[in-house]
Amino acid sequence: GARAVLIGWAVTGVGILALAMSFLYLSRLRPELDGGIYSYARAGFGDLVGFFSAWGYWLCATIGVVGYLVIAFAALGSFVDTPERVWFGEGNTLAAFVGESCILWAVHLLVARGVQQAALFNLVATLAKSLPLLLFILFACYWFDPVTFAADQQGSTLATPVSEQVRNTMLITLWVFTGIEGAAVLSA
Repeated sequence: GARAVLIGWAVTGVGILALAMSFLYLSRLRPELDGGIYSYARAGFGDLVGFFSAWGYWLCATIGVVGYLVIAFAALGSFVDTPERVWFGEGNTLAAFVGESCILWAVHLLVARGVQQAALFNLVATLAKSLPLLLFILFACYWFDPVTFAADQQGSTLATPVSEQVRNTMLITLWVFTGIEGAAVLSA
């Protein structure tokens, strides 16, 4: 329901803002620590916690990147696959694996060539991500129908409690904010 979606977005947004503000505070409190989460954990709790923090963050980021690539190729498969010929399927076919690997290695090689090229690519990628989001917002504002929005505020037709609707919304919206901690640290 609309109410659960709004509550989920609000709770996630407040939580992510609190996280970003925490990193802002840490970056101003300890400006010499510019290694991100790892450096804060190491300075505050010692080498072992810093080690686990670095590897845990790396593992989560790696799994996240793989997840994004699988989802991207699954989405691509919905456009190019036919019942007779499945190219990308759910992102788990050989063609999808090859495409995902090529993108992953291309990004790795780009970063390995130098920060300047990676920064330029990151700028282009950010613009490429932002344009569809801005278009979506414009289209949503244009076609927004208050009657449809207000029709079932509780989501009673879903036969799902509001708390579970909020939880499900928060699980999705948290992905929207992935990377905010890195951006807050790097931007100091």
